[in-house]
Amino acid sequence: MKPRDDERSMRLAVVLPDLGGGGTERMRIHLIEEWVRRGYRVELVVGRFSGSLCSLVPETVTVREVARRHPLHFPFGFAAYLWRHKPTHVLAAPTDISVLALALSRIFGGRFTTVVSVHDHFSTEYQAAQGRRRFKVALAQFLFKRLVQSARALIAVSEGVADDLRGQLIGGGAAVTVVSNPTVTRKTLALMDAPILTSPVPADRPYVLFAGRLVPQKGPEVLIEAFAAVADRTSAHLVLLGEGELRPFIEAEVRRHGLAERIHLVGFQTNALAWMRRAALFVLSSRHEGLPNVVIEALACGTQVVSTDCPSGPAEILEDGRLGQLVPVDDSAALADAMIRSLSGDFFVAPEELRRRAAEFSAERAADAYLACLLGASGGSGDQRQASQWP
Repeated sequence: MKPRDDERSMRLAVVLPDLGGGGTERMRIHLIEEWVRRGYRVELVVGRFSGSLCSLVPETVTVREVARRHPLHFPFGFAAYLWRHKPTHVLAAPTDISVLALALSRIFGGRFTTVVSVHDHFSTEYQAAQGRRRFKVALAQFLFKRLVQSARALIAVSEGVADDLRGQLIGGGAAVTVVSNPTVTRKTLALMDAPILTSPVPADRPYVLFAGRLVPQKGPEVLIEAFAAVADRTSAHLVLLGEGELRPFIEAEVRRHGLAERIHLVGFQTNALAWMRRAALFVLSSRHEGLPNVVIEALACGTQVVSTDCPSGPAEILEDGRLGQLVPVDDSAALADAMIRSLSGDFFVAPEELRRRAAEFSAERAADAYLACLLGASGGSGDQRQASQWP
């Protein structure tokens, strides 16, 4: 669907710190691809054009670097960008970037429309933070709560995130629009069919897949503990895609369990879908999420899923366990039992049903819903539920 005559004047700035390998960045690229395909004018504004996802940005998109030398230059560079290039609409995330966009909107007298999106729980993000990061998170959330009414719309990626926001924001009746992530795109099928050039798993052995950062939030150490029990009862291997601060600890745990031949840390992979398509099982071991894109991608591949019932997203995506087993957070024994049930076929969902569910998280639907928020429309259909604007 091409822009209407009254939309052709829109100049949209999508703002991010960088293009690291996180889900928020990847989902923004999916939205940009869809909008550019339709003919909208979009610019990507980043502190530095760096990170593992830079190659995925469409060549026709103008990238503006506003803090190339140091992250502390971002507020000044972003303000200069707004003054010089005068976008009509701004889409911002994560929280600290949203705070800056909202503050500058007030300073500039509302000359541009701001929409902000939240991709994780305020409450769990603060509880999980430590040291200086906890102070930074608390300050960003404090300012966000006081500035958010300047936004055209506040978007949450799941009902769980929306409920958390309503509870955290002053006057719990805050209007929140739920828009699921644009996970499934026109490129998804081609990516999942791409070959895996080098795999450490023998061709005649099934493997369980983990895809995510090796950080405490994702619980990879719980998965290692669970897989130690699975390895005793099955021939499956475990493949972990991703990097992070816990990698040395995970490697030590693998050695402690004597599983170096069965557990493989292959690092960050640009195309995780090719690994998902061939996996016997995908596992999410997270302690908290907003809306885990990797679970949706696994469903799109027709791959069986086991997930922690963490806040939030897995229960929504998996329809309360109908489409994939849900286990308590930090319970390695329950996780191991669920993995064995899936690997043995005791719990099985037809791949066609998994793919049908994944199709509900398409880039086309999300792009429509985001545009409705940016342009001030109301209404919606399906799980892209629209809410009223701020009063």
